[in-house]
Amino acid sequence: MAGTKAGAQLAKMKNLAKNPNFYSDLGRIGGRNSHTGGFAYNPELAISAGAKGGYRSKRGHRFVKETELFLHYTHLATGDDVRFRK
Repeated sequence: MAGTKAGAQLAKMKNLAKNPNFYSDLGRIGGRNSHTGGFAYNPELAISAGAKGGYRSKRGHRFVKETELFLHYTHLATGDDVRFRK
C-alpha cells in the first residue's frame, strides 16, 4: 500500500499511536534546523511580501503598455493609471 491514500492513512495512524505529538515534533525539528530565516524568522518580511503580492495582483487591472522600467495598467474600478516595476 506504499504510495497510496490508504497507505498514507495507515502510516499517519501508526505515527500518532507511537507519539501523539509526532507532527508537531517533526515541524519543530525542521524549524530548528533551518538556516535560511524565512517568514517565521522575519515577520516584517512576510508582511511586506504579502503587500507587494496583493498590490501587484493583476485582478482588476487592464494592461495598457510596457516601457523600459514599468508595466502600465488601468484600474478597472477607478480608472486610475497604475504602474508596476518589472
